[in-house]
Amino acid sequence: IDGAGEWQVFSQICLPLCKSGLFSIAILIFIDYWNMVEQPLILLSDEEMHPLSVFLSKINSGEISLAFAVAVIYMIPPLFMFLYGEEYLVEGITYQGGTKG
Repeated sequence: IDGAGEWQVFSQICLPLCKSGLFSIAILIFIDYWNMVEQPLILLSDEEMHPLSVFLSKINSGEISLAFAVAVIYMIPPLFMFLYGEEYLVEGITYQGGTKG
């Protein structure tokens, strides 16, 4: 730590300590934005601009096989995001603060 500049202290001490918290926040924000339904319905007037989540909410019971196929495809990106960052997410949520000893 002696002789280290501000950037070195930040990049070698602060970022490793914050890594799990930042990853857990990124995963939760991604999933929150991925599942938005109300905001696009209110803010976007052009139906061609609506995300897939809005399309899934509008599918009628007559097209149930299409709905299931689209739902499986729709789940793939958040599932990969969760599987990639699962250890960081659990570590960031369960972190109790410093170590003893």
